[in-house]
Amino acid sequence: MIIFFFFFFLCLLKNIVVIMLSTFICLHTIISFLYLALTNAFNPPSLHTWILNATLDTQNQPELTEA
Repeated sequence: MIIFFFFFFLCLLKNIVVIMLSTFICLHTIISFLYLALTNAFNPPSLHTWILNATLDTQNQPELTEA
């Protein structure tokens, strides 16, 4: 009887740990995606601004755009 209760509580504990880990992984994924999306929306990475500045520079210098 004691062994039965031990295995019963062990399975309950294992299920609780699995549920906690899965919710942590899901929440971590959602929060990290939201963080990346918001930081890229309000503070774009330097590569995008570099491409934008290069495009604006070539528009201001017509000798670079001539074939």
